[in-house]
Amino acid sequence: MTDIPQHPPDRQASGRTLASGIAYLTLAGLAMNVCLFLVNLALIHVYGKAVHGGVAWLVSVAGIAVGLSDLGIASAAAARSIARRRAEDASDLGRTVATWMTLQMLLGIVAAAGAAVLAEPLAGLCKGVSAADLRIGALWILGLTGIRACAMVAVGFEAMRESLLMSPVAELARLLAVLAAWAAGAPIRWLLIAWAGCYALSIAVSAWRVRALTRRAGVKVRFSAVRPVGLAAAAAEALPYYVPFLGLFCLPFAAQVMVGISWPREQISIFQVCFSLAMTVRLVSAPIAGAILPRVAHIDASHADHSQTGDVLRQSARLLGSVSTLLFAGAVALAGPVMRILYGPAYADNVDTLLVLLAFGAVDSYAMPLDQVLKATRHVGLVAALEAARYAIMLAIAWWSVPAYGPIGAAWAILAGLLAATLVKMLVARRLVGSLGAAALAAAGAVLLILAAISRIEIGAYLAIPAWLAAALALRLLRPADLAQWARIIRDAMRKRASR
Repeated sequence: MTDIPQHPPDRQASGRTLASGIAYLTLAGLAMNVCLFLVNLALIHVYGKAVHGGVAWLVSVAGIAVGLSDLGIASAAAARSIARRRAEDASDLGRTVATWMTLQMLLGIVAAAGAAVLAEPLAGLCKGVSAADLRIGALWILGLTGIRACAMVAVGFEAMRESLLMSPVAELARLLAVLAAWAAGAPIRWLLIAWAGCYALSIAVSAWRVRALTRRAGVKVRFSAVRPVGLAAAAAEALPYYVPFLGLFCLPFAAQVMVGISWPREQISIFQVCFSLAMTVRLVSAPIAGAILPRVAHIDASHADHSQTGDVLRQSARLLGSVSTLLFAGAVALAGPVMRILYGPAYADNVDTLLVLLAFGAVDSYAMPLDQVLKATRHVGLVAALEAARYAIMLAIAWWSVPAYGPIGAAWAILAGLLAATLVKMLVARRLVGSLGAAALAAAGAVLLILAAISRIEIGAYLAIPAWLAAALALRLLRPADLAQWARIIRDAMRKRASR
């Protein structure tokens, strides 16, 4: 017997599983992002914005390499495959887990080796970043890939609580390393090397949690059972998930690299800070999307009722619309003075860049759960085609706007590409899986337009929050009953888990 539940496909059990997954992924994301915020803040104040910009560029190169090596595996395909295998035939689950983990790590090794080999030419793209720094960054690629390989197994088993000891451990260790370097007066390169050790520590902890998880599930993971044919089949299965993932994971890194090619490192730092603040909404949207994929895949493999999926997506669209527009209102009211205090005048002068990226975050928070449902129900080809079109639009605009306008040009290019793809996706998805919260997205768009207009007037900072509340209630975007229902479902699910 096992204490990893196989989740019968009734609505109540499915709802509890989905809610607990959202809760644990939210906690993990919150812990990771708080540490990441403090890491960036400390780097700026200890080493200055030019050095922070160089580190952000280096992190971007590592992030792009991790994204290119993903192949759609850790982002979606592995979790979906494991979840479906649990529903269809658990006898070969151990080999499935071993195959996916082996494939992901092999690709990570290739990406890290490629980054090390190309260190010299890559260093020439950003002033102040050396080939030695990029070779250290190659070690980060191995660490990030290993952590993601472990996290995808936890998501596939819908044991999201294990994620609390994966990526958050790496970010906490990185934060402690920054503080130690600050106290010791260490040069930046020593800190970069210490971060490689932080990722190694996180891999060890993540592997420990995966081993404990599979043992509880009664699954024997034997890497010796992995065969080249199985690796090739897994790679072919993952490929359709690759294109949608590239935008989610690599887009901010690609934008930072483009800014770094045309502008000084200080502008990379400004864009990175604005993008990080704007993506606060992903603390809510990413857990919802992450929990939806394995749950819907499990339901789909069990041939169970999908009606709850539509209910969850409609409610999540209203919740995410409320959160994203509230963040926009908060930025109109407070971003200038808060950024001036935390980061300095140069950052406070770029509030418009932050507002454009917050609008991107609002649309992105709607698109993420919708994409996961389409992937889980075998419509990944549609998502891939539309995401490819999105990248083409973004790159075409950025080719002109980034050299001309810097960070805000990159922000507008990212928003334009996402808007075009999402509108088409909504039209097509409506025929495939029904209404999925389009009214909430329209209401969120109307609230954003109202707040954008208010931001241009002299007393806009004082009117932003009251205007948001009035508009959100009038357009039925903010519904207190929905918030109470989310809180009740998550509370009940957490209590059920704690009682086991």
